[in-house]
Amino acid sequence: MAAVSMGGGAADAESAVAPASESDWHERFASVLKAKGMKAAMKEIGYSIFCVHGRKRSLCKECGGSALCEHGRRRTTCKECGGGGICEHGRVRSRCKECGGGSICEHGRRRSQCKECGGSGLCEHGRQRSKCKEEACRMRLEAC
Repeated sequence: MAAVSMGGGAADAESAVAPASESDWHERFASVLKAKGMKAAMKEIGYSIFCVHGRKRSLCKECGGSALCEHGRRRTTCKECGGGGICEHGRVRSRCKECGGGSICEHGRRRSQCKECGGSGLCEHGRQRSKCKEEACRMRLEAC
């Protein structure tokens, strides 16, 4: 039996063993998928989301990542390509006030930094969590 290689290139790909026939392979994949989920099924066949360069395969320029455009940027946020994550105002859609992006609260601020909304980026003292000088806040940041 031969090792399965789906472009993974890590030790997992070498240790995975392919079933005798194509139909056996599909059956094995389907049974692992049903029992343990997609992540386990992909690992079973030796597939990895990381390339040989240690990057996410879809974002690796050297491997020709599928999530990159012809300019070498993320396809969704490339202004030149008209990526889906860019609004008509030329901004990141989720952060555009005029478009009512999901990261903007009802007060017109970034949701994570809004005191009135209780933003997750603020500490109990009402300061930006990363810039608070209080000992208790610094201890929580170090734990993350």
